Amino acid sequence: MNSLSKFEKGQLCECFKRKDSYKTITERFNISYRNLSRLKKRFKKDGNLQRKPGSGRRKKWKQRDVRRLKKEVLTSKHGTVSAALAILNLNISQSTGKRMLHSAGLCARRKIKKPNITSETARKRLQFAKKYLNWEAEDWNNVFFMDETKVNMFGSDGIQYYWDKKYSIFFTYF
Repeated sequence: MNSLSKFEKGQLCECFKRKDSYKTITERFNISYRNLSRLKKRFKKDGNLQRKPGSGRRKKWKQRDVRRLKKEVLTSKHGTVSAALAILNLNISQSTGKRMLHSAGLCARRKIKKPNITSETARKRLQFAKKYLNWEAEDWNNVFFMDETKVNMFGSDGIQYYWDKKYSIFFTYF
Protein backbone atom coordinates (compact mmCIF):
# COMPACT_ATOMS: atom_id res chain seq x y z
CA MET A 1 0.00 0.00 0.00
CA ASN A 2 1.27 3.45 -0.81
CA SER A 3 1.39 5.68 2.23
CA LEU A 4 -1.51 8.08 2.38
CA SER A 5 -1.02 11.81 2.88
CA LYS A 6 -2.72 13.62 5.76
CA PHE A 7 -5.28 15.00 3.33
CA GLU A 8 -6.08 11.54 1.98
CA LYS A 9 -6.38 10.17 5.52
CA GLY A 10 -8.84 12.94 6.31
CA GLN A 11 -10.85 12.10 3.20
CA LEU A 12 -10.79 8.42 4.18
CA CYS A 13 -12.12 9.28 7.65
CA GLU A 14 -14.98 11.19 6.02
CA CYS A 15 -15.74 8.14 3.86
CA PHE A 16 -15.88 6.00 7.00
CA LYS A 17 -18.23 8.48 8.67
CA ARG A 18 -20.50 8.53 5.59
CA LYS A 19 -20.40 4.71 5.56
CA ASP A 20 -19.30 4.50 1.92
CA SER A 21 -18.96 1.02 0.45
CA TYR A 22 -15.63 -0.74 0.46
CA LYS A 23 -15.67 -0.98 -3.33
CA THR A 24 -15.98 2.78 -3.89
CA ILE A 25 -13.30 3.53 -1.29
CA THR A 26 -10.80 1.01 -2.68
CA GLU A 27 -11.28 2.35 -6.20
CA ARG A 28 -11.01 5.97 -5.13
CA PHE A 29 -7.85 5.62 -3.01
CA ASN A 30 -6.30 2.70 -4.91
CA ILE A 31 -5.78 0.56 -1.81
CA SER A 32 -6.51 -3.11 -1.24
CA TYR A 33 -9.54 -4.48 0.57
CA ARG A 34 -7.29 -5.91 3.32
CA ASN A 35 -5.60 -2.58 3.99
CA LEU A 36 -8.93 -0.79 3.96
CA SER A 37 -10.39 -3.14 6.57
CA ARG A 38 -7.26 -2.66 8.72
CA LEU A 39 -7.60 1.13 8.47
CA LYS A 40 -11.32 0.99 9.26
CA LYS A 41 -10.59 -1.10 12.37
CA ARG A 42 -8.02 1.51 13.48
CA PHE A 43 -10.54 4.30 12.82
CA LYS A 44 -13.22 2.58 14.93
CA LYS A 45 -10.78 2.03 17.77
CA ASP A 46 -9.01 5.42 17.92
CA GLY A 47 -11.22 7.74 15.87
CA ASN A 48 -8.32 8.63 13.57
CA LEU A 49 -5.78 6.95 11.28
CA GLN A 50 -2.56 8.04 12.98
CA ARG A 51 0.01 5.36 13.72
CA LYS A 52 0.94 4.83 17.33
CA PRO A 53 4.37 6.11 18.31
CA GLY A 54 6.92 3.32 18.37
CA SER A 55 4.86 1.13 16.08
CA GLY A 56 6.56 -0.83 13.34
CA ARG A 57 9.38 -3.28 13.29
CA ARG A 58 12.35 -2.65 15.54
CA LYS A 59 15.76 -2.23 13.96
CA LYS A 60 18.06 -5.23 14.15
CA TRP A 61 21.03 -3.06 15.09
CA LYS A 62 21.91 -0.69 17.89
CA GLN A 63 23.68 2.67 17.60
CA ARG A 64 26.80 1.11 19.13
CA ASP A 65 26.92 -1.37 16.23
CA VAL A 66 26.54 1.48 13.73
CA ARG A 67 29.45 3.38 15.26
CA ARG A 68 31.68 0.27 15.29
CA LEU A 69 30.84 -0.56 11.68
CA LYS A 70 31.40 3.03 10.56
CA LYS A 71 34.80 3.16 12.27
CA GLU A 72 35.87 -0.18 10.81
CA VAL A 73 34.85 0.74 7.26
CA LEU A 74 36.54 4.15 7.38
CA THR A 75 39.81 2.98 8.96
CA SER A 76 40.35 -0.47 7.43
CA LYS A 77 42.52 -1.18 4.41
CA HIS A 78 39.77 -2.60 2.20
CA GLY A 79 36.84 -0.57 3.54
CA THR A 80 34.15 -3.01 2.42
CA VAL A 81 31.02 -3.87 4.34
CA SER A 82 31.55 -7.62 4.04
CA ALA A 83 35.11 -7.41 5.44
CA ALA A 84 33.97 -5.16 8.30
CA LEU A 85 31.07 -7.48 9.21
CA ALA A 86 33.44 -10.46 9.29
CA ILE A 87 35.88 -8.62 11.56
CA LEU A 88 33.20 -7.28 13.92
CA ASN A 89 31.30 -10.59 13.95
CA LEU A 90 27.93 -8.88 13.47
CA ASN A 91 25.19 -11.32 12.55
CA ILE A 92 23.58 -9.19 9.82
CA SER A 93 23.45 -9.24 6.04
CA GLN A 94 25.48 -7.00 3.74
CA SER A 95 22.40 -5.04 2.71
CA THR A 96 21.59 -4.36 6.38
CA GLY A 97 25.19 -3.24 6.91
CA LYS A 98 24.86 -0.86 3.96
CA ARG A 99 21.62 0.54 5.43
CA MET A 100 23.43 1.06 8.73
CA LEU A 101 26.19 3.03 7.02
CA HIS A 102 23.66 5.11 5.08
CA SER A 103 21.87 5.92 8.34
CA ALA A 104 25.23 6.99 9.79
CA GLY A 105 25.64 9.58 7.03
CA LEU A 106 28.00 7.65 4.75
CA CYS A 107 27.66 6.85 1.07
CA ALA A 108 29.57 4.61 -1.30
CA ARG A 109 31.72 6.33 -3.88
CA ARG A 110 33.52 4.87 -6.89
CA LYS A 111 37.29 4.67 -6.55
CA ILE A 112 39.07 6.72 -9.20
CA LYS A 113 41.95 4.96 -10.93
CA LYS A 114 44.87 7.33 -10.88
CA PRO A 115 48.54 7.18 -9.89
CA ASN A 116 49.51 8.01 -6.36
CA ILE A 117 51.48 11.26 -6.67
CA THR A 118 53.73 11.82 -3.69
CA SER A 119 55.93 14.85 -3.17
CA GLU A 120 58.89 12.80 -4.48
CA THR A 121 57.01 11.82 -7.65
CA ALA A 122 55.89 15.41 -8.22
CA ARG A 123 59.47 16.63 -7.83
CA LYS A 124 60.76 14.09 -10.39
CA ARG A 125 58.02 14.98 -12.87
CA LEU A 126 58.82 18.68 -12.58
CA GLN A 127 62.52 17.95 -13.03
CA PHE A 128 61.75 15.92 -16.20
CA ALA A 129 59.54 18.68 -17.60
CA LYS A 130 62.19 21.34 -17.01
CA LYS A 131 64.91 19.14 -18.57
CA TYR A 132 63.01 18.67 -21.85
CA LEU A 133 61.23 22.02 -21.94
CA ASN A 134 63.19 23.37 -24.91
CA TRP A 135 63.07 20.25 -27.12
CA GLU A 136 61.71 20.66 -30.64
CA ALA A 137 59.51 18.23 -32.63
CA GLU A 138 62.57 16.72 -34.34
CA ASP A 139 64.05 15.79 -30.96
CA TRP A 140 60.87 14.01 -29.90
CA ASN A 141 60.80 12.03 -33.20
CA ASN A 142 63.80 10.02 -31.95
CA VAL A 143 61.91 8.91 -28.80
CA PHE A 144 59.94 5.65 -28.75
CA PHE A 145 56.75 5.91 -26.64
CA MET A 146 55.22 2.75 -25.24
CA ASP A 147 51.93 2.38 -23.43
CA GLU A 148 51.66 -0.40 -20.87
CA THR A 149 48.23 -1.84 -20.43
CA LYS A 150 46.78 -4.55 -18.21
CA VAL A 151 44.58 -7.23 -19.78
CA ASN A 152 42.47 -9.68 -17.77
CA MET A 153 41.93 -13.14 -19.23
CA PHE A 154 38.76 -13.91 -17.26
CA GLY A 155 36.34 -11.07 -16.50
CA SER A 156 37.24 -7.69 -15.12
CA ASP A 157 38.48 -6.47 -11.79
CA GLY A 158 35.14 -4.73 -11.41
CA ILE A 159 34.34 -1.34 -10.02
CA GLN A 160 35.74 -0.73 -6.56
CA TYR A 161 34.01 1.50 -4.04
CA TYR A 162 34.89 3.19 -0.78
CA TRP A 163 32.72 4.67 1.95
CA ASP A 164 32.86 8.40 2.63
CA LYS A 165 30.79 11.07 4.31
CA LYS A 166 27.92 12.37 2.22
CA TYR A 167 28.65 15.59 0.32
CA SER A 168 32.21 15.84 1.68
CA ILE A 169 33.61 16.11 -1.87
CA PHE A 170 31.72 19.31 -2.55
CA PHE A 171 32.96 21.08 0.56
CA THR A 172 36.62 20.45 -0.20
CA TYR A 173 36.50 22.42 -3.46
CA PHE A 174 34.42 25.43 -2.44
